Amino acid sequence: MSRARDVADGALGTIAGTNGQVLTSDGNNWSSQAVPTELPAYGADGNVLTSTGSGWASEAPAPAGSRTLISSTDLTGASTVTRTSDFSTSYSAYEVELRQFKPSYSSGFTYGRMHLIDDQGNQLGGNYTHKTAHASYNYSSFDFTSENSAQVYFGLNRSNAGTLKAVNNRYYNFRSTISDPCKTIIQSGETINVNGNTVWGSTDFWGRDEGGDTRWYQGYFFNGGSTRRMTGIKFSLNDGTFTAGKLIIWGVGS
Repeated sequence: MSRARDVADGALGTIAGTNGQVLTSDGNNWSSQAVPTELPAYGADGNVLTSTGSGWASEAPAPAGSRTLISSTDLTGASTVTRTSDFSTSYSAYEVELRQFKPSYSSGFTYGRMHLIDDQGNQLGGNYTHKTAHASYNYSSFDFTSENSAQVYFGLNRSNAGTLKAVNNRYYNFRSTISDPCKTIIQSGETINVNGNTVWGSTDFWGRDEGGDTRWYQGYFFNGGSTRRMTGIKFSLNDGTFTAGKLIIWGVGS
């Protein structure tokens, strides 16, 4: 109180409030207010105050551009592997890798396929555009282009024939960076469409081809066929199963 006469005037006695509230001054008048939220302990040096949705926590800040492991899935024995909820609003890009995978030998014309999964669990298909540059130790050329495809392909040769073979303990690697899978577009109220607002991704595939030569395929894909946010990804083989390898997914940035 700034003045003793407030008590004499009875001003404090007329302030309405509820049990547990505290008396607060705004510089001119007194009012009954809820008790301020108690903050958590300071925590380590450099921590930031973060909302948990129901309270506050002292947490270490995420470094700008950091890469966070989201999941690691064993491919052994599977012909299809699906991660339905690894993409979220927490990251602006995702790095997806099929590391040291080996398919079973079946028809000899095995190839891989990648699909995006939306937030209702639906497989997105029919609107992928995919272009791949084929490179070896002595030449490079564009060799595979797919317009309005049902999936993104990997493990195809210049004649669009499958090249994945499990001979001589042959392993392969596939990697894709998918930029902002509908996060910003959906949150801003815009619509995904083939004229501009699309899901983009780069692709890299490397290993020995059917002739035993080392090959590297690098390309890109985009899809404008959904107005829903992408939350997952699916990999499959057209024939046979994986006998080794892992599907690893990282979140990048924020």
